[in-house]
Amino acid sequence: MFSPQGVPKPKKNWRTKASEIVFDLAVDDIPPWDERHWVARAKLPAGKVWQFSVYGGIYSLSAVREVLTSVFGRDGDEFVERDDSETAMFAFTLDAEGYLAEDSPALSACAWAISRLRDPGPDAPGWLEGFRSEEETFIAALNRLVPPKPDRPGSTGNGVATKAGKVVLCQVKGAATDAASSGAKAAGDAIKVTTAAALTAVAGPIVGGIAGATAGTFVEKVLTPRKAKSDLKTDAGVTAPDQQTAEQPSSEPPRMTPRLVHAFVTRLGQALGVTDLLKIDGVRVKCVQVHQRTADEASEQNFLNSFITDDLLRIEDAVRGGDVGAGVSTYLADTASIPAGARIDVRARPDDVVTRVAPSRIPTGRWPTSIDRPLVVSQQFAVNQIMGEFASASGVFAVNGPPGTGKTTMLRDVLAAIVVDREAYSRHLRLPFPACQHERRPVY
Repeated sequence: MFSPQGVPKPKKNWRTKASEIVFDLAVDDIPPWDERHWVARAKLPAGKVWQFSVYGGIYSLSAVREVLTSVFGRDGDEFVERDDSETAMFAFTLDAEGYLAEDSPALSACAWAISRLRDPGPDAPGWLEGFRSEEETFIAALNRLVPPKPDRPGSTGNGVATKAGKVVLCQVKGAATDAASSGAKAAGDAIKVTTAAALTAVAGPIVGGIAGATAGTFVEKVLTPRKAKSDLKTDAGVTAPDQQTAEQPSSEPPRMTPRLVHAFVTRLGQALGVTDLLKIDGVRVKCVQVHQRTADEASEQNFLNSFITDDLLRIEDAVRGGDVGAGVSTYLADTASIPAGARIDVRARPDDVVTRVAPSRIPTGRWPTSIDRPLVVSQQFAVNQIMGEFASASGVFAVNGPPGTGKTTMLRDVLAAIVVDREAYSRHLRLPFPACQHERRPVY
């Protein structure tokens, strides 16, 4: 969670015919999807249109490191490589006209986790649980800004969470109307509470719900027509057309504008309490030429978070259900249960290395390569140990080393050894089925 993917950096020396353009978008700028902007006026190849990835609430990874260090302290043994790359609090895709693409919003797990670090804090049980539900409600609320597109089969124009969006909008409107007479703060509080309750009723229980509730409030105000001269000021001093009076919501979502995006950055950063912590600031846009048939599909902002988040959630569910093998159990084992006394320091006992790379220990299979390029001693040692330890057992074997030191080359020989070993066993079988049975022989 605390190692998010970076967002693209602004590019200088833009070329009119460039297939990808990245720049920061100020609150008063003309957006690139506006007909007055030179990007929108650029002549594109046949069948191509512009698609825009919008990154809201830019912050640096160094700011994340500072927050974590202030809470958990610094590890004296850690090696911290300087990382000044930037990421964003949220992202979404706009089509060539500036309308939100269906199901494209993404919420930063890192920004959400930093918010949870502040409240309820790392001492609270399950303080990092619930991001999946949080992001689902976030997407459900923003999907209300997706316009209906009859030419898109199977789409109602409001994403997979249309039901949630409608429930949120109707209940929020009622709460805002009831609380309007009590003042702006009361109305705002009522909207937040009602949004969270509505989303929970449709999407299930959520932990926190701040981001989803904030997105619901934002959408409600965007879709509510404002009276003349009713613009208000945000806490950041930006005139925000998203701040409306409580009226009948519009059925036609508006095109996105820089003011709307910046207003949402302010709202979400303040709601999560990370504006000052992470020094949240700015909006960035990446303009990419795509095929017209894929113009409504979500872009790469799905990679705003870690590539392995979903896999980690699957592992979490498996661990809770007790459905894990020896490999995962060993990897997650508590330090106290690790037999550290059985470790061998090969630098102090080099004879053990010589013994374990003896010809009799080398597997019969090897990755096809030139015979004058054998594995070096440390690589062959690792291969022999892996095949020896797991010939009749399961577990985890870690091989560490800097880039370019031959870990992948070593792993190829492990795979080749497994294939040859399986074949050597299988060729003695009358039928192949016993080779796949755990009680007869481990399945690699």
